[in-house]
This record gives sequence, C-alpha cells and structure tokens, in this order.
Amino acid sequence: MPPRTTGRLRGIAAAGLAAMLVGCNGDGDRTPGSAGADAPATEPAAGADHHSDHHAAHPSGLGAHEHDHVMGHVDPDTVTPVDAKHAELLEIARSLAASDDPYFGRGAYEALLARDPETVPRSQRAQHAFELAKEHFKFGRPDEAERHFRTSYDLSGDVVALYLSAVAALRAGELANCLEGHNPESCVFPLRGGGIHADPAGAARAAPLFLEVLEQQPKGLKGAARFLLNLSAMAAGEWPDAVPERYRLDPELFGTEGGTARFEDLAPSRGITAMNHAGGAAMDDFDGDGRLDILTSTSSPARPLLFYRNRGNGQFEERGAAAGLEGQVGGLNLVHADYDNDGWLDVLVLRGGWLMERGCQPRSLLRNVGGRFEDVTEAAGLDEARYPSQTAAFADYDLDGDLDLFIGNEAVLREELAFESGGFDLPGEGDLPYPSQLLRNDGGRFTDVTAAAGVQNLRYAKGCAWGDFDGDRDPDLYVSNQWGANRLYRNDGGVFTDIAPELDVTEPVYSFPVWSWDYDNDGLLDLFVASYRGNPSHTVRSYLNPGAGLGENRLYRNTGVGTRGGGFRNLAPEAGLTTLTLTMGANFADLDADGWLDFYLATGTPRFDALVPNVFYRADGHGGFRDETGASGLGNLQKGHGVAFGDIDNDGDEDLFLQSGGFFEYDGYFNGLYRNPGNGSRWITVQLEGVDSNRFGFGARIRATVETPDGIRDIYRFVGPAGSFGSSSVQQEIGLGNAVRIQRLEVYWPVTDSTQSFEGVALDRSYRVREHAEAPEALDRPEVKWEGS
Repeated sequence: MPPRTTGRLRGIAAAGLAAMLVGCNGDGDRTPGSAGADAPATEPAAGADHHSDHHAAHPSGLGAHEHDHVMGHVDPDTVTPVDAKHAELLEIARSLAASDDPYFGRGAYEALLARDPETVPRSQRAQHAFELAKEHFKFGRPDEAERHFRTSYDLSGDVVALYLSAVAALRAGELANCLEGHNPESCVFPLRGGGIHADPAGAARAAPLFLEVLEQQPKGLKGAARFLLNLSAMAAGEWPDAVPERYRLDPELFGTEGGTARFEDLAPSRGITAMNHAGGAAMDDFDGDGRLDILTSTSSPARPLLFYRNRGNGQFEERGAAAGLEGQVGGLNLVHADYDNDGWLDVLVLRGGWLMERGCQPRSLLRNVGGRFEDVTEAAGLDEARYPSQTAAFADYDLDGDLDLFIGNEAVLREELAFESGGFDLPGEGDLPYPSQLLRNDGGRFTDVTAAAGVQNLRYAKGCAWGDFDGDRDPDLYVSNQWGANRLYRNDGGVFTDIAPELDVTEPVYSFPVWSWDYDNDGLLDLFVASYRGNPSHTVRSYLNPGAGLGENRLYRNTGVGTRGGGFRNLAPEAGLTTLTLTMGANFADLDADGWLDFYLATGTPRFDALVPNVFYRADGHGGFRDETGASGLGNLQKGHGVAFGDIDNDGDEDLFLQSGGFFEYDGYFNGLYRNPGNGSRWITVQLEGVDSNRFGFGARIRATVETPDGIRDIYRFVGPAGSFGSSSVQQEIGLGNAVRIQRLEVYWPVTDSTQSFEGVALDRSYRVREHAEAPEALDRPEVKWEGS
C-alpha cells in the first residue's frame, strides 16, 4: 500500500484547488471569497481528464444528449473488460468516481444535490449556493452554475461569485457554439468568422457581468475580467463597441502581426471528431506504410486510446480496437520509441499524474507488432513499481545500442518545502516518496538502476529531456520539477551528478514541459523550460507589460557545457519570451521551414476562467522569437495538452496535431489537426536506421550544409520525439529556407563515435540513412492529396 497523504498535504491540495476554482489575487494577496492564498497554476491534488460519448444518465438528471457532447466520461459499469488489466483499470475508474477526488469524485456533488436547501442555515446559504454552483460547473451544467453563483452574490456581495457567474454564462455560450456548433474557427483567438457565436445569448449575458466586476476594481480579478469582457464582446459580435475604451484590449497584443501563413483546423472534416479531455498525443508511422498516423490518450479513466490511421487521401480512420487498444484506457501522456529495435515504433502510456497516492496506477508499454499493439508491460519489467507519473523519455544512456527509459515520478513533498526555490530531498515525515526511475534496457527487458545511477530525483517531476549537453557522447538528463528546483544530471559513464545549481539552470520553480534543442544552430544542445506559475490575470498583465519581467519561461543557451568558462545562460528576456504562458503541453518544429526552430505552447489550467490562447512563437533567425499566435490561427482558447508535429501529408513541411480538453468533466473539447499551408521553402526529410546504434537513431546529430543566395549555412537537428508533453515524428523534417543546393549532409552517431558525410543529396526529397552505409536511400513518399480541400 502506498503511504497515505497527510492532512498538511491535503491542505496544499485544497488551497491549490480553491485557487483554481475561485481566483487568486494577482498581487499575491488573498482574494475575497477564495479558500486559499495565491498558488501556482497547477493541478496538485489530482489531475484528470476526459473524453466523449458517455451514454449513461447523469445522476443529477442531465440529459443523455448533453452528457454525450459535453462531459464524455465512459461509465466503467457499461464496459465489458477485454482482459485482466482492462478490468483492473476499470476498477480504478470506479474507485475514483466513488472517492472525494476533486476532479473525478462525485461524492460532494451528489451530497449537495441531495440536501434540501430549506435545511441550510441562513448564515450558510451563500456558501452553500457557491459550493453547489462550483459542482454544477465541474459536471457540465453552466446554466445552473450561473444561477447559483448569482444567488451567492446576491446573499453575500462577494465579487468572486459575480465574476464566476459571468464565467458560467460565457461557458454556456461556448457549449452552444464552440461544441454543439463546432467549426474550424471555433474558439480561435482573436475571434472572427465562424468563431463569432451564432447563438450569442451566453456571451451577451456575460459581457455586462464582467463589466460590473471591473467597476468594483477587485484585486486579483482585474486582468482576467478585462480579457474575458473583450472575449465575450467578440463572441457576441459586439467588439469593440460594447467594451469601454478604458477596458479595451488591442488584439495586436496577441500576435496578430507577422509573416506566418494562417493554419486551418481540418480535424472535423478529416475523421478526427472525438472530444477529449487532457491527454497525450503521438504522431508517427505506426503501421509502416510511409504515412504518419496519430495516437491520442485521455486520462478519463475508462476511455480507450484512439488510433487515427492516415489513409493517404487526407482522411483518417479511427482503428483503435483493431490495433489492440480497446483495453488501454486512461493515460495522461504518450511517449513513443522503438525499445526492442525491431523497426516498429512502440508506445508507453503514463497514468496517475497529479493524483498523488491515487495515481499509483499501472503504466502500459505497448509493443508494436506489425501495426497492432500488445501490452508487454509485465514481461518487460515495467510493472514492478506503480507511481504517479506523466513524463518519461527514452535514450541510450549507456551507449550499448538499445534505448533505456527514464520515468519522472511525482514525489509529493511536505508543506514547509512546497514553495521553496532551493534544493531539498525526500523522504521525510509527511512525504510520498515516489522516486523517479532509470530503467536500463537489457535486451527488451528493463532493469531498475535508479539508485546506482543516482537519479532518484525525489521531487515532483513534470517533464524530462535527454541530451548530450557537454559533448562527451553519452546523454545527460534534465528533469523539470513542480514545487522545487529542477535538475541537470550529468552522465559520467552511467553515474549521474546533479549539476543544475552549479550551472544555474534550476528554474523556473513551478516548471512543467521541457525539451532539448539547438535553437541557434551552433551544434550545441540548448534547453527550453516552460513555467506553470500564475493565473489568467497574471497572463494578461504580462501581455500588457512585456518589460515588467513577469514571464518565467527559461531559454537556456548552451555556451559550452564542460568547456572552460562554458555553461548555460538564460536568454528568454532577450529572445522576446516575456509572456507568462501557463504552459501544459508544448513542442517545437520549424513551421515556416526556414531552418530555425519555432515552438508552440498549449496553455491553460483547470480553473474555470482559464481561457487564454495557446501561443505560437516564430523564430526570427537571429536568436529571438516573435509571438505570431493571432496571425497563425493557432490561438485556440480551450485547454491544450499533447502537442505533436510531423509531415502528415508528405509535402515537406510540418503539420500540427493538438490534443485538447481540460481536467474537469465539463471541460472537454475537440482535438485539432492543423495543416501547414507552406510558403515555398526548400526542405529535406531524413529517417535514420541504426545498426550498432538504436534503430531510429535517437541521440544522433544531423547537419545539413546548404548554399543560399546569402552564403553557406549549417542547420542542425538532434533525433528524438522532441518535447516532454507531446511526441512528434522521429524522422527529421528539416526546413532549408532559401537554399539552392545541399552541399553536404552529415550524420553523427554517438554510439560508434562516427560521422557519415554525403554529397549530391537533392532538395525537397526524403531519404533513409542507414548507419555505416556509403550512400543514403531515396524514399518514395507520394504527397497526400487532400480530397475535398
């Protein structure tokens, strides 16, 4: 049995949840009516998410149709298990529903519904109405939530209740328009065209309520209320006239200027129609036909993984059951790699993130057998410890030719350490000591070598990334931790030392996704670490005051780790990364194919009011980035999670799959497939095949030296699935900008410490490079024709 959470730990969880539901003071003070002080925008006590198509009746009498399209949980009692593990996972789903879990548990809601309002003492009626409103909101009844929040406000005068009544009204408008009337422009900020509500009733009710809130000048709510006032007016088709000039926001603050071509969400017309809640995404060729497919998960505990097979005509077919995924339910994140070197990409499903002791759930290692997946978790030695986790990464840390695995687990810390920025270690009284794990691959079965390697972490891991930062061939490891210092483990022959304090890369304290990349094309791996601190008011303040230092994301440029005077330097402010982004899922790609890596942040928190646009940063080619969110059409307002990039149509540029939806049952949304419109840039796609190295070349470095009208330039790429929350195609789709010729293509293989160099490689072609081969193999990859487009 896992250790129980102490009362103090539950206090941390409750305070964080209250902050999410009710709102926090942007200045760090307590907001009237809230149950806790300002907390990071995290999902501390639990983190759950949801899908679509639940046909059971809601206990409160919610109709089946509304339940199908809004909440999307599957009742585990309606599902026949296909095997013993499926039965175990369904029992976990039942247990969560019967618990007091703040995301899955229904006990508080049912108790509030069962209570006769006449029995509530007059002094408690405002609070009772407030609590009932929150539960109605969580379970998808915004009209009832709006009514009860308003009752609470009328009884108490608490502006938080008035504010949340406005949020509930806006949510009712989203339900009627963005979900029931979904179209490619739904919820894309700034709203335009199909994004303007055809039924404006909810937004029209919300706008004057937000204005009333602002007139009361509430501390901690002003930024969010101002943004939501503008958003409500846009949705109702009354912006800017309906917004007083003193509260009006300039859409140019949100990246409406720039040269990015506008992306369009094609998912609804391409067979990708399921609604999700928070979950993972992986894009790659899982069936071996030369076209990239899509896998998605949701931690809605009884919903299965979905496998969207690319049919080659611009359409996708959901084939999850046929691919053996019917019993694989739940899963907050997906990570893919070929762990057994058989040439087929396998998938790791991670469960239990944010759930503390309730998150001690089985993970799943799914071996790909010719396009069908088999659960080999137990046979591979990955079922011996069950800890809450949502992050993991594969790498060949011991350079023996196969992929090993690091899993970042969520050790929960004592209250007095919860918000320290310095180092600390567990276990101790009141802790849940779930160590992270390093699992060495011994011929397809994994051996836990965590203690000997020194990478227990014993912190609340939310992201991890491998990379050879010091250039000594073996990959080092960065771990992003919530509520504490991050770690950079230097790999010295399989023994690791945390050198993050020495190199000053421990921040941000409240960090989440992370990746290693060579953003400046100098051949050295840099780091991006995203912050998850703040709330929507903080975010709006950071947009309005870009020079105020509110942004907490870190862009660590590698200045030569391991060399004299080398290390990392945080260049986020200089690079233009000044916005506080509330990042959850995230990933990078070269969307304009100019040879410089761009990135995309999927944003939000479980808070009811966390309607902030996802953010697209375009590289400027000089070490900086421009926010071109509005110009790109990628500023979806719904909660974003897994982000995966890849060339879905074999035309040479990278497309985007976005897994969307929040944690509460009400907060489902549709996933997005954004086709890259292209801009005429040149490109090359390189797929590696290891012989002495791992099969898909994880950890290898590619350098393309190209001739351009401006001279010779080098473009570097490092092989792997990229970010820590979203698993991108492992073939390297390399944009070459205005190149007129590829002078040389090089591949460096760390295992053998060898470099292959090729000349005569053509532009705008796909190649396979086999380790030790004398020449690359040109691949026939017919471009997908998008029927109906």
